[in-house]
Amino acid sequence: TLMRSSAASDVYKRQVFACILLSSVFMIVVCLLGNRINFILKNSANLLVFFMIMVMLRMFFPCNFVFTKNIYSTRALTVICDILMKHIWKDYSVSDVIIVVWILISFMYICKLIHTQIQFNRFLSILVPDNSNKIEKAYKSVQNNKNYKFEIYKIQGIKSPCITGLIHPKILLPEMDFTEKELQYIFKHELQHFNHHDLWLNMLCEIIMCFYWWNPFAYFLKEKFKDMLEFANDKKITESMNEMEIYEYLECMLKIIKNSKMHKKIPVLCFIGCGRSTVQQRFDLIIKGQEKKYKHRGYILYIMVFCFSYILSFVFAFEPDYNSPSHMSDEIIYNLENKDTFFIKNNQGYKIYYKGRFIGNCKSLETFQGYRVYKNDKEAKENEEIK
Repeated sequence: TLMRSSAASDVYKRQVFACILLSSVFMIVVCLLGNRINFILKNSANLLVFFMIMVMLRMFFPCNFVFTKNIYSTRALTVICDILMKHIWKDYSVSDVIIVVWILISFMYICKLIHTQIQFNRFLSILVPDNSNKIEKAYKSVQNNKNYKFEIYKIQGIKSPCITGLIHPKILLPEMDFTEKELQYIFKHELQHFNHHDLWLNMLCEIIMCFYWWNPFAYFLKEKFKDMLEFANDKKITESMNEMEIYEYLECMLKIIKNSKMHKKIPVLCFIGCGRSTVQQRFDLIIKGQEKKYKHRGYILYIMVFCFSYILSFVFAFEPDYNSPSHMSDEIIYNLENKDTFFIKNNQGYKIYYKGRFIGNCKSLETFQGYRVYKNDKEAKENEEIK
């Protein structure tokens, strides 16, 4: 039983590895699309936000399911998995070491995320909200029935207006002199983040990063995801503005970015964000977005293609090919899962089939009690799918 558990674990580790590779491919695709201004103009940033959320959810479940059909790889994937499964000490493989390190460092990142959130909340708890007439008037002018009263703080040390807090959100303002009109644009922007649950989506992204700290593509996804939230927010706010209001909104952004960069580690969503290149993209999208309209046919087509590919990632999965008996170790052969394995009797003993593929021979079934056994090839073909 212990040996079978070990083999099942090896099979699962291979599945996880293959799924992570597939998730990385999805990450690369959506990040490349996020770099294309024309794609965003034609299809909206919300489309990419949707794609990225789906990719992150797939990253939460890097495994195959009962209904998953395996596609066997005979080259690169098999070689890489062989290296990962190689035993380096007793029964411990390279993958075991990697998993232990992965879990330990992920735990550290989770603790760090929680600690940062708690410390920041403690810092905010000792501050006094700013209830000046100008701030109150600007806030009330943009508040609607969906919004309840936010606490608004002016804080030294932050360089951009931002919103923070999942349960009790707060709007933070830097020590800058804003006009009432500028405050209205800032509050509209931050309230839009709240109404669209962007803070929760941002936290989802941060949690995933705690587990995928080792994957460079995950960092690209994180940055692009935050960019898309800002792009979508700008689009929603400016679509009802006239030309003069759009100009004032951009002027407000310029005024804030001249006030330097925001610290990346604080758990907030900023009015400006962290990169000047992102601000340039936002300017381009706001200005050009007034001229171009979304093409709904293309929008629907991209959704259909992505969803089809996404579903296929659950229905089909790549796994190392163990078609050759010499390629599968004795340890793996003697620890195959019951539901995927059957035997066919021959003159030398029994032929072993795993997921419909011949993988080796054995002389006795003493180790395989309870497995399906067929008298000959004909009987096996009548009951099993043999490849």
